[in-house]
Amino acid sequence: MFIRHHLLLNYYSFKASDSLTQFYNKDYFNGQSKLKFFELEYAAVFDTRDIVPYAMKGDHIIAYVNKTGFSKNNDINVFYAGLLAYHYIDI
Repeated sequence: MFIRHHLLLNYYSFKASDSLTQFYNKDYFNGQSKLKFFELEYAAVFDTRDIVPYAMKGDHIIAYVNKTGFSKNNDINVFYAGLLAYHYIDI
């Protein structure tokens, strides 16, 4: 089997000027001037391609899950999962 696993942990910290969040766009960052959150992503990659840059045969399958925001206090709370599948044949 040709399986690789990827685990990624990110921390984001954004800051906007008070004039932007109070006067111009009150919905930006939900009216706050700072936004901080963690993101965790896991991906499993199954790859049987014969030549990676220009595959003539094989499969390339990626399954992933992502969770953004881990606290009830976070303004961001998102979970998503996906599957990408490619099958290569010689034409």
